[in-house]
Amino acid sequence: MPLESTQVKNGQWWRLITAHFTHFGMAHAAINFAVLVPLVIWARKLDVFYSAALLLLVSTLFLSLALLFLGFDWYAGLSGVLHGLVIYLLLQSPNRVKFIGLALFAAKLIWQYQSGYPVAASSQIPVLQEAHWLGAAIGAIYYLMIHFANSLKRVQLTI
Repeated sequence: MPLESTQVKNGQWWRLITAHFTHFGMAHAAINFAVLVPLVIWARKLDVFYSAALLLLVSTLFLSLALLFLGFDWYAGLSGVLHGLVIYLLLQSPNRVKFIGLALFAAKLIWQYQSGYPVAASSQIPVLQEAHWLGAAIGAIYYLMIHFANSLKRVQLTI
């Protein structure tokens, strides 16, 4: 069920999660899952599959809460969460991939924002650009939290 602010306020809290697995049709679902599959393979290759899976679960809730807090009345789809996963995986990647990937991804987000395209060209699906930006921010914050926790563990081991 999509994220609808009035329904969430009326006690349908499950929409905070289910909104990301609800799509506008088969084309929308196919686009999202066509992106998800290579990201899962990439996470396995980087040996961060479990932390990436946790990010997918956690970011559904945090992205929904952020969208509601910012006053958005509806949301459906996985693209915001996927943007967070891309950022997380780029930050986990070797430097040559990380810096080029982050630059290209930032360019994509900026182009999307400046062009103001309201729908995905291939499917006429409404695009909530703010979900992409919020998802990317959640992915970066998640990476920083894990990186900081791992740094603390290394410090404790040397003491």
